[in-house]
Order: sequence, then structure tokens, then C-alpha cells
Amino acid sequence: MTRVHGIKSLVLALAAVLVAGAAVVLLRPDAEPGPEPAPVRIERSNVPGNRHADEVSDQADPGAVTREALTSSSPEPEDISALAPAQIAGRVRDLDTGEAVAAFQVYVLAHTTESPLRRTGDAVPTPFKRGSGVFRLDQEPGLYDVVVTAPGYHPVAVRGIVVPPQQRKPYAFEMSRGAGITGIVLGYDGMPLKQVALFLDVKWIEEGFDAPAVTTTRTGPDGRFVFSPLAPGEYAISALEMNNTVDRLAAIRVRDELVEVSIPVAARHQLQVAVKDQGGRPVGDAAIEVRGEGRIFTAMTAESGLAVIDHLQDGDYTLSVSHLDFQDSRDVVTLYGGTGFTVRWITLEDRPPEGR
Repeated sequence: MTRVHGIKSLVLALAAVLVAGAAVVLLRPDAEPGPEPAPVRIERSNVPGNRHADEVSDQADPGAVTREALTSSSPEPEDISALAPAQIAGRVRDLDTGEAVAAFQVYVLAHTTESPLRRTGDAVPTPFKRGSGVFRLDQEPGLYDVVVTAPGYHPVAVRGIVVPPQQRKPYAFEMSRGAGITGIVLGYDGMPLKQVALFLDVKWIEEGFDAPAVTTTRTGPDGRFVFSPLAPGEYAISALEMNNTVDRLAAIRVRDELVEVSIPVAARHQLQVAVKDQGGRPVGDAAIEVRGEGRIFTAMTAESGLAVIDHLQDGDYTLSVSHLDFQDSRDVVTLYGGTGFTVRWITLEDRPPEGR
């Protein structure tokens, strides 16, 4: 029994020595965590072109993007641990959707106390087109401010980036579209209309803000559109023609958010052009031009020989049909009554052999 107690005492003594040794290792200075990266400043321009309305915020970890999140959205592996000592890395994302912004420009500026959003005028940006939204730029050691711009987004700046980097993560550039007008264009039957031309009319904007850079667009396949970003003010949108007072939505007030609207388009004329050759066979890839007073409509025939042109107003139109293998055809079409459905059959004659 005495021998057993002696063995137990020896085991307990050895365990105490091991625990004490582990504690010494854990308290060694080289096992302590390194210092936290210095805070940087992020600046966003509320309205593009207006360099006097900036939101500034502090962010202790601007590159709060995990390696897994970065690689999962990139078609190519992005090894953050392989970041070179003299590189600036960033990831550009849409603030609302979290999706990568594929096309953008990067300005690298020397760090100063002045806002970098006001200092891009004399700088030369580096353009990027990457599905991952990730960029890397070689840079000499120093302190920098970086500005990212992208079509349709407000510029974003990250200030105080140190090279060599203090972290092995890309800086996060979260792009915001900001205020604007979005919505849908509907036909007389309540269905969305695709490829409808829209024209933005600026009635007034608040003093100190710039006019929008884009004032024309077209609806997508789902009939939707967006004008953004826009300065605070009042706007109107006309469909189909710039001076259209019928299919027009006025008094749209924009402040600091995206305004949702619906624009109905009144019924008009539809013209269908069916093109065939002298043998009665349909002619595809024929160019159709309908020219009216101040307006030109174009289309191409499908393999069925049919082309459709919508939203025609009352009036006289010149219909021209051309194809490389046939002689050109020209006709006059008169539309009246406000709305209607008109079909015009066109037979193209063979083009004579050259030299005759």
C-alpha cells in the first residue's frame, strides 16, 4: 500500500511540472498576439460629381472579408496569404446585394489630410474587369489613400492604407448606388414592355449638386429600368420620345433613397412586315427601316421573314427593306386612328448579276 501511495505522489509531481512548463510557454513574449492594425478612414460621396458631400466613418478592420468569402466568388483562386509585401489588395462589392462589382477603376493617391475624393482629377486610374471584384496593385512602401469608382455607383475611398500591409486581407470597397428612380414600364394590357426608350428630364436639383450624367436608358427584358445615382431634386420621365407629353410621369421627388415608379404607355400602332422572295420563301436577316417625321425605327426579320415594330404614332411613314441578295424595296405606310394593327407584305426581287 505504501508503494502505491509513493507512485501516485510521483505521478502528481510530474504532472505539476508539465503544467508549470506549459504556462511558461504560453506566457512567453513571442507567443503574444501582435498589435491591432491602425484604424483607417472610409469616405463615400453621396452624389457623384459632388465632392462637398462626403460621409466619413472609422473602421478598425476595413478588410473584413474572409478568405473563404473571397475565393468562393472568384473564378480564380485568390490566396490572401500570398499577398506580396509591396501590394495593395481590395475587393469591390455592391453594398446592397453583396455581389462583386466586375468593372471599376482604382486611384492610388499619396496620403494627405485632404479628402481623396477631391483629389482624383489629376490622377490616372487603373481600370479592372474581373468577375471576382478583387484587385491587386504593386506599390512602393508608404502611406496611401485609395479611391474606387464604378459606373452607376458613388465613389468610395479608403484612407491611411499602409504598404507593406499590416493585414493579409483585402480592403473592402462597398459601392452604393444611392438615391435614384427605378420602376417598370407597362403596356395598355398591363404587361411589361421591353426595350422602351426612356428620357429623364431634370426640373430642378438642390444647389451644390451636379446634374446627372445619364439621362437616357431603355427598359430591360423584364420592363424595368433605373436612373441612379441622382442628386436631390425633382424629375420627370418620358417614354418613347423626349417630348412625349402623354406617356410621361412628372413631379418625381428624389431625396436620399431609390424611388419606385410605374409608367403606363398608351396603345399605339403596331406594324408587322413580312418579307418573302419571288418564290414565296421567307427572307430572314432583311433590314427594315421605318422613317417618319423626326423618328426612325429599325428591325431585322427573323428566319420566318417577319419583323415587328411597335409604338408608332399616327402619320405617314416610308418603309424600306434591304438585303444583300435582293434589290431594295421601298413603300409608304399611312397610319391613322390612334391605335391599330397593320401588316405589310413585301416581295423582294433577286439582285441582277454584276455587270448587267
